[in-house]
Amino acid sequence: MDTSPLGAFLLGRKRALETVSPWISNREVVTSIVVYGELEEYFKTMSNYRALHSILARQLEEIKPLSITRRIMEIYADTRLQMRPPYGSGVLSDSDTLLAATAIRYDLILVTHDERDFSRVARLKRMVLTSR
Repeated sequence: MDTSPLGAFLLGRKRALETVSPWISNREVVTSIVVYGELEEYFKTMSNYRALHSILARQLEEIKPLSITRRIMEIYADTRLQMRPPYGSGVLSDSDTLLAATAIRYDLILVTHDERDFSRVARLKRMVLTSR
């Protein structure tokens, strides 16, 4: 799961709760340790950081954060090379490329709000949530 939908879930947004809660109950959700870092950064800008940090820590007991491995980094490198001109229109951010590489490595579907960028990644299965 990408940062935006997981963040929306952790912030208690209704649509995200309705969509993601059943997946969590069925243990169908994993994320990347990169998402953990992005959410930590985002939550640290909020006045209720400590409460959000606690929610995030508890949820990561249910939502397994996958670590970055050498194989993921190989896929990351291949993906970035394929996206660079003259082969592609340009690379994604490092964090988005790592998320895509992780999903590709484990043959997962990346749940995201970001259709435009992730649609450019070959071999990436994705589910785009259109409403937060």
